[in-house]
Amino acid sequence: MAKQFQTRPSQFSPERQIERSESKTVAALERLSEAFRVLLWRAGKEHTISPIAVQILTFLRHHKLEFCTVGYIAQEFNMTKQTVSDAILTLERKGHIEKVVSAADARVATLRLTAEGKRLAEQVHGFAEPIEAAVAALGEDEQTALLAGLLSMIRSLNDADVISTQRMCFTCRFYEEHHSGSERYCHLLQMPLVLSGTETEKTALVRLDCEEHQAR
Repeated sequence: MAKQFQTRPSQFSPERQIERSESKTVAALERLSEAFRVLLWRAGKEHTISPIAVQILTFLRHHKLEFCTVGYIAQEFNMTKQTVSDAILTLERKGHIEKVVSAADARVATLRLTAEGKRLAEQVHGFAEPIEAAVAALGEDEQTALLAGLLSMIRSLNDADVISTQRMCFTCRFYEEHHSGSERYCHLLQMPLVLSGTETEKTALVRLDCEEHQAR
């Protein structure tokens, strides 16, 4: 007797999207991920490098040296070390990246941009500007709601081990969800955190990428 298989509903079914707004949202997010892929591909094609190389150059351009290792970058982009190593080797051969071996431990090496690499990083690191422009076109309340929803989703996906978030407030030991009546609080800065808007002398912004982050 043939085994019966139960068909699982798909978020990409038009019928399901009519019935469930969360399925429609998933499909919309997938379209946005396509936009990132297209923009990375265009930036890479213009400078004859891979989309992964664009991401690596952008990361090295904006982060301090202690984060610039193969292992850390692999976790940052949720890729294998081998995939990142292959991309870095190509960038090394092209003269865009160089390795700095630790004097204390020859097995440890950090990555830094060469002068040519810095010039290239300056040309490609704005690849997502069209997406930022689309966000900027939203109203202030829409932007705040969108950011709140996305941060919450990222947090949930991190908790479910789908993705890793390296330097997000919600995964930091200095972060407290509820503190003396405040919804969010940073014990490093010793001030409440707000989701968006302008920082004041009494508040700071919730961060997705904080260099002072210390994992719980």
